[in-house]
This record gives sequence, C-alpha cells and structure tokens, in this order.
Amino acid sequence: MRDWLRPSQVRWPDAEVGPWMLTFTWASVDGRAECVGVSLALVDKGAPMIVTSTVWRDIPIRTLIAQARQARFEESGGTIAEGATEQDLLDQGIDPSWLDHFGAISAPWRESQSGRPRKTTAFYREVAAVYSSALAEGGTQKPLLAVQQRWGAPKPTASRWVRAARDLKLLPKTGRGRVGAQGDGRPTNSRGTK
Repeated sequence: MRDWLRPSQVRWPDAEVGPWMLTFTWASVDGRAECVGVSLALVDKGAPMIVTSTVWRDIPIRTLIAQARQARFEESGGTIAEGATEQDLLDQGIDPSWLDHFGAISAPWRESQSGRPRKTTAFYREVAAVYSSALAEGGTQKPLLAVQQRWGAPKPTASRWVRAARDLKLLPKTGRGRVGAQGDGRPTNSRGTK
C-alpha cells in the first residue's frame, strides 16, 4: 500500500478518548482517494462494550469520513495550495513551485464538489497541470480533451478555462494553430506556419 493511502483513524464519540476507534481504509479510484472500508474497535479497555447495530447506526460515518479526508487534505498542503499566492511564498522566501507540488499531492484528498468547480487560482493551476500533462504525453490525448474529460465540461467551457490559465500565465501563450507552442502573436495557417 502506498504511504499516501495509509488508513486514517478517528476516535468517536469523543475525539480524545473514544471509547471507539474507527479506521478508514482508502484506495485510489480514478486518481481520487476514496474510503473503501471502515472498521470499529473499542479502545477504552476499562469499559467493555458490545458492538451492536445501534452503535453502528449512531456513528455519523459520512461526517467522519469527510473530516478524515479534510485532515489528509491539510496534511498534504492543500490549504497552502488553495490559500497562498506565489507572491505570498516569495515574501516568505519560499520557492513558488511548491504551490504546484502541494496542489498535486493534495488533489486526491480534495472534497468533491457537486456542480461547477470554483474558479480560483488553484482551479486554474489544476487546469494548467491537466493540459500540460496531456501535452507532454506527446499526442496520446489532446490537451483540451483531457481538460474536458477531467471535469466533464463541454469544449467551449474547457477552452475558456485554458484561456484563463494562459491569462494567469500558468500556461505559455500560443500562436494560432500551434497547441502548447510559444507564439509571437502572429496568425498561423492550419499547418501551423506563418
């Protein structure tokens, strides 16, 4: 098992003493950390208690999984990736490339958002990462299609997101018809020549 998917443990109903310990088992599902198992054990040996269906019904499993996920997100630098700007890090003498690192390692733990994604710098950084990764694969997947598939977005929406990532200088400018190439702003024909 990879270390980033190590089990999470939470005491319940009291976060300090329990008396129960829940252990959440994680697996990578489509690149996202998902809870695939829960176990329950008594940690306060001084007060023997029996596991009953009533005990299981009373445990707020969904809430506790969300809390364990949030703890892993924070441990992996997710709050830094979403809350800090490159200038914030430069002001603290930290290399801004760490934002991409924290964003990448915390992404599997991000709470899934229903509906449309929030348009933050962290979101556009992720768009740029997906686009760049597909571009680096050398044609196995078109970059814009990779963005579309990652968020289930239509082509015009994915195009706007990529354009916004370029405007934020998270992706290089391109010439017309030249995906991922540094352009000089002059139009090109369909073969990519000027």
